[in-house]
Amino acid sequence: MKIVKTASGKQTIKLSKSEWTNIGKKAGWMGSDAPWDSIPDELVQHVAKIARKQGKMVNTKKEAYNYAKQDEDALELLLPYADFDI
Repeated sequence: MKIVKTASGKQTIKLSKSEWTNIGKKAGWMGSDAPWDSIPDELVQHVAKIARKQGKMVNTKKEAYNYAKQDEDALELLLPYADFDI
């Protein structure tokens, strides 16, 4: 991580790709540590159907995981695959 000065004179932080990756893994945004990685793709489609009935959009595993934490029907679908905490 470096602090660099831009052409306009402002100071910014410059991070390498590996530093960004480490931040993402620690925050749970990516990597095998993410709790939604264990959700099968077919299940994401089922959660998306439930969400669409309520006017919500669910396209990714992360969105399915977050939606299921709020919706009882979707949560019931995910419980058999619970390799994560809800």
